Amino acid sequence: MSRRTGRAIVKTPFALTILLVIAGSVYAGDVPLVRYAVATRIAGPPTGSWDYAIIDPHSRKLYLASDGILVLDLGSQTVRRLNVAGKSMHGLALIDDGVLAVADGARNQVEFFDGATGNILSSVATGAPPTSDGWHNPDALLVEPVSGLLVAVNGDSGAIVLIDTKTRVRVGDIKIGGKLEFAAAIGDGLVAVNIESRDTIAVVDVVHRKVVRKIAMKHCDSPTGLAYDQIDRLAISVCSNGVAKFVDPHLGLEVASRHVGKGADAILYDPMRRTAFATAGDDGTLTVIAVNGRKDIKVTQTINTEPGVRLGAIDIETGRLYLPAVRYDKSLQPIILPGLPPMPAPIPDTFEFLVAGGI
Repeated sequence: MSRRTGRAIVKTPFALTILLVIAGSVYAGDVPLVRYAVATRIAGPPTGSWDYAIIDPHSRKLYLASDGILVLDLGSQTVRRLNVAGKSMHGLALIDDGVLAVADGARNQVEFFDGATGNILSSVATGAPPTSDGWHNPDALLVEPVSGLLVAVNGDSGAIVLIDTKTRVRVGDIKIGGKLEFAAAIGDGLVAVNIESRDTIAVVDVVHRKVVRKIAMKHCDSPTGLAYDQIDRLAISVCSNGVAKFVDPHLGLEVASRHVGKGADAILYDPMRRTAFATAGDDGTLTVIAVNGRKDIKVTQTINTEPGVRLGAIDIETGRLYLPAVRYDKSLQPIILPGLPPMPAPIPDTFEFLVAGGI
């Protein structure tokens, strides 16, 4: 079951955002180990639900897939809503010249939009899910750099859809099988995809349109978040039962396994600082993992955040993490979404971005 089953519904106005900043730093080996602490809050707008977040390093803006699109200006720390309508937005991808793509699970299509205005430029159908309660067709999005194709992960259908970003036309499909989650480009025209329902990573050759291998992960329950460490050539997959797996996707070998919080929906990796972050929605923690080569992977800190904080994005320029969050009230009427267990209702006016910053 996807950890994004913890999607929040917020129907009330403005809330504040927590800023996490570095309280101090120490060094071990070649990796600087950073200490974090909660420091301040930044106001944010109301939102219904949210999923993936992405940062555009050129415009210095964070985009959050929500009931539409929220935009956080990283300079002014102000948040506004773009005029991109939608009820079940998921993955986001940077295309070019201020153009982004978003996965619209309600309408089963990828929408290309102007990042400044929110104007929809074009849409590409990816296909409806096989059952009526599916809502992750499409889900994750990424641009595979060798082919230049946009990869749209049809999570419910167990397949990826390939889209030409220039013509904005669907040019291919690759069947993988199972229920799919996050995906990451891993070089050489390859993409790694978490198969959540089978506790497995699939390695897919986008250029030659084929599945290369599938790597089973032991003691991993429902892998969701996925990132790639290019320096060490490791796929980092986070499992819902509180385990992060470091896997060589090119050789099909598990290199390391580390304990993190339970209920993570994303693993964030900072290549500049060689640090991974697991956002655990069930435990309400952020686990910091220093990666100083394949033989030196250490959990350096666990920070209390908020229950439900399960994903986010990293600003590589500053090293800050931005983590959407909201507080819940179990005494309120639970939220019911198709095919998912009941979820606790959010407390009004509590939507926030947790922001982890570095010095």
